Amino acid sequence: MRKLLLVLALAALPAAAFAFAGINEVITHGGFEEPAVTGTGEWVDIVGWEEKNANGPLDSKLGNDRIPGAEPDNQVLRLKPNFHLSQPTGAPWQAGDLLVLTLNGHEAHWRSDEGKVDEFEVLIVDTESYDDVTGDGILWSETVNVDGTREQGVSSAPDWKENQTFSYLIDTSQFPQEYEGGNLTLRLDALNGVAWADNISLGFSGAAYGASFQQQPGVSGIDVDLSWMAGKDYMNPGSANDVNPAIADQYVYVSNAPGAEPNFVGAVGADPGQVAESTYQVTGLGYDTEYQWQVVEVLDTAVDPIPDIGDGVNELQNASVPEAYIPSEKWSFVTMSDEPVFESISSSPDFPEPGDDVTVSAVIESASSVLASDINWSFGGIPISEHTFTDNQDGTYTTSITVEDVSLADSGEYTCSITGFSQISKTLNIKRMLAHWKMDSDAANWDGTYLLDVCTEDPVAYNADPNDYFSFVDGAIPAQTNQGITWNGQVGGADVPGLNPLSEEGDMTITGWVHYEGNTNGWGVIAAQKISNDVGNYWRIAVQPTRELSVGGAGGSAVSSGTLPLDDWCFIAAVYDSTESGMECSAYIISTDGSEMSAVTDSAGVGDVEETPVFSIGRTSNADEAPANMFGKIDDMRVFNYALSEEEIAQQFYDASNNTICDPDSANPNDVAGPEGLGPDCSVDMYDFAAMADSWLSCSLVPAEVCDM
Repeated sequence: MRKLLLVLALAALPAAAFAFAGINEVITHGGFEEPAVTGTGEWVDIVGWEEKNANGPLDSKLGNDRIPGAEPDNQVLRLKPNFHLSQPTGAPWQAGDLLVLTLNGHEAHWRSDEGKVDEFEVLIVDTESYDDVTGDGILWSETVNVDGTREQGVSSAPDWKENQTFSYLIDTSQFPQEYEGGNLTLRLDALNGVAWADNISLGFSGAAYGASFQQQPGVSGIDVDLSWMAGKDYMNPGSANDVNPAIADQYVYVSNAPGAEPNFVGAVGADPGQVAESTYQVTGLGYDTEYQWQVVEVLDTAVDPIPDIGDGVNELQNASVPEAYIPSEKWSFVTMSDEPVFESISSSPDFPEPGDDVTVSAVIESASSVLASDINWSFGGIPISEHTFTDNQDGTYTTSITVEDVSLADSGEYTCSITGFSQISKTLNIKRMLAHWKMDSDAANWDGTYLLDVCTEDPVAYNADPNDYFSFVDGAIPAQTNQGITWNGQVGGADVPGLNPLSEEGDMTITGWVHYEGNTNGWGVIAAQKISNDVGNYWRIAVQPTRELSVGGAGGSAVSSGTLPLDDWCFIAAVYDSTESGMECSAYIISTDGSEMSAVTDSAGVGDVEETPVFSIGRTSNADEAPANMFGKIDDMRVFNYALSEEEIAQQFYDASNNTICDPDSANPNDVAGPEGLGPDCSVDMYDFAAMADSWLSCSLVPAEVCDM
């Protein structure tokens, strides 16, 4: 299955937004302007489009499925499931180019079955590098959902409706930069149902982009500095000329009331030339109000003197040369309040380890003065006397506290308040081990009912409640880990009330020793979390029928490259690591002697975890399901609330086994062989000498004297 990279700059925009914008179209209407074919339709080649359909010899099917209205005799593209086609533009791109994509989409069948979704996918890909299996070369993609665009029970198509027109403004600076300079190709992939597409247009836009603003209290209200990037030279896509040389002026529009359309407030006045960034200041705005704003670039083809443009941007459509005016998208900002309000609160580091010094900071925004004496900090309801206070001279203030040598006792809720106004809180979590079950039968680990949690890093003991079908057995390394536990096949499992390791920071690691005995009925689950024992999983750590370790959840899994040994102990680790781009999961398998380690990391994800989900060891979902349970033994399982590094995982393995792990990637250059010719084995010994001696005796290099060196 290919991986799709979604880099959607904006949601669907009104088609009218670019009605008079400067757009250099590289694809226009997709070649669907042929006269309509009467009857049931026929197969035809579509001019300009490449890649044959998966299910047929020709590009697609055009028939009498045409849309009445403004173009009643046009053909339309009929998209059936598994059909795909593409059109190369021959146009290169550079980061910062803006693309405008518009198209019409419509259901091709009237609705007869509830719940069916008709949709297709539109992609912009790199012409040379695109691979529909791996997803390499995808620059942008979006699913066009035309579900419900055709009226129930109507056998002929109605006119196009507003929600049947799709328009996107796409910022190429968000494309994968390794493809910069390559040519663009537009591709359509049919997904579900049968849909029509028509009036497809892809082009470069010269609209202004990159809006930003800065605000500060003014003499009468709020003053705001608006900034934006002048439009690119859209007639020369991919060129080194960043700014459209035809821009003669830039008009600025700002709304004068909440919810109002932007009105003309002034012109920048200077020719932007090659200066990419432009600015304009508006003054005297109201407090705590949302404003919309927009920039219109005036090209040198505009009528001089400039016509009466009225107040709104849309007035420019009535100008003598409307294409001489290029409007940006609408942007917005909210002005600061004249009463102090909290803008944010954060900690650094955000997820500290014991012993770190942590700073918790709150940012206050106000158009009025704020005094340090008005700021109050507390932890768990207990006041904190020492804090810093800084006036940033821009209408914002920063206050902070420092927690030195942080420990578990310092985890909890920190609150900052402004006397007479609002407050804001930040929960500080400390990296720690949440639970540890040794799986031993002695009184310190087994009270006759529960497998006891012996972790001392967390104030809560999460004891595991097993069912009656388990017994104690020899552990992974009896001299070190003592005993382990085993269950009677599919009726096994232990629930852990109250444990929800992903609830704090979205990170988690589970380690343990596993003795897998196979499961001919399906997957063997080592640990999982779900709504209940009768409902599916948020995440799970499981052994596949082929003995790979799967770590993940509803959003995908990482699957180990190696396999668990059958009827033998091994050490496993499952890591859930939340990143800015999503969840990454890692699966580790280490043989008992440390001679082999399998480590794989992949993008994955979990479901929305409920506040009180069920954490289980050795089973998932319904305990009576055939593929639900771990067939084998588990020993010394630990749960952490953070993502352990590979070195920390290796340390845990070493602490129990006293065996080091060989990492061939960092082996000594002289380590070339191991027992039975295998290697490297992280040891320079007689095996390596023998391998080098063999190369000396069998040297066949040319010239021959090289062998004597």
